[in-house]
Amino acid sequence: MKEEINMIEKNKTWELVDLSNKKDVIGLKWIYKTKFNEDGSVKKYKARLVAKGYSQQPGIDFNETFAPVARIETIRTALAIATNFELKVYQLDEIFLGIQVVQGKGRIFLSQEKYIENLLERFHMAKCKPVSTPMMFNEKLQQKDGAYQADASLFRSLVGSLIYVTHTRPDIAFAVSVVSRYMTNPSKTHFTAAKRILRYLQGTKKQGILYEKDDECKLLGYSDSDWAGSVDDRKSTSGYIFCLGSKVISWSSRKQKTVALSSSEAEYTAITDAACQAVWLRRLLEDLQLKQAEATTIFCDNKSAILMTKNPVFHARSKHIELRHHFVRDLVGKEDINIDYISTSEQPADILTKAVTFEKFEKHKSQLKITN
Repeated sequence: MKEEINMIEKNKTWELVDLSNKKDVIGLKWIYKTKFNEDGSVKKYKARLVAKGYSQQPGIDFNETFAPVARIETIRTALAIATNFELKVYQLDEIFLGIQVVQGKGRIFLSQEKYIENLLERFHMAKCKPVSTPMMFNEKLQQKDGAYQADASLFRSLVGSLIYVTHTRPDIAFAVSVVSRYMTNPSKTHFTAAKRILRYLQGTKKQGILYEKDDECKLLGYSDSDWAGSVDDRKSTSGYIFCLGSKVISWSSRKQKTVALSSSEAEYTAITDAACQAVWLRRLLEDLQLKQAEATTIFCDNKSAILMTKNPVFHARSKHIELRHHFVRDLVGKEDINIDYISTSEQPADILTKAVTFEKFEKHKSQLKITN
């Protein structure tokens, strides 16, 4: 408590003034919290002096509220930059929101081992047999699979927890994305698929993403898509990955909103999604004093889709595509974004669009520096 008071005085958090009769007084309250080490042992006890904001009434004491919330990509980007400049991040010196942050000179390792262990315990899977991949090769789930209905509340709780694990584990993003499509009416088959992800985490709970110092901090992207992969509505799945140098900072696996009439259209839609994220990341990096001087390259393994981003006369294959997806053409024209080719075998975003073989899965995990 004394340490907290000293810090408040040092930072000049407030200044003493005479009490006004026209102003209501908000009281103060001490909040106590125990901080833990990675192994669960107590690191230190913390005390915070906070205002009793809950005593204010809407419409009387205030009309609107604003709560600044950082996106997880922002935190990962800041950590990636700190790694490259060998900076010590004091705010993240232990477990942070269930994420373990291990810092060293020129390297930071992010994982969720303790969170995963608690998750396995909660769903009685602590002693389950591990598997090598989060989803069986070429596995397809569907809404009406003929299986008995599962406990929807328990299923939603499990999937919600798995979504949180994807903050440091892009290798399970596709599998979690697939099972999350059946939150409303899950079957036993869907529950089994979700439990397989737990079995995969059982064998890889110590793994996370490794950030190491690079020679440059250049933003690179990878975009991929399957075609008509959803059995229920034949929609495709978009996946993208962005790296700052070799450090993966942003990823997504999401079903597309419209049905693509060709694989080129599905890839083109995925590129547009990736381009939108690239614009946001470029602005973020500029705010963090790391402005990208050159166009951000996004790699794609479909040459026809690449041509569609560069040739506005390429009419036959693109005339029916929604206008919003042509946003990427404008970015390419302004040289903010550059779309380049990469072979499918070297495309790390492939694991965000389909269930692949163990060998391919491990290769792309290595590319993304998902390790122990």
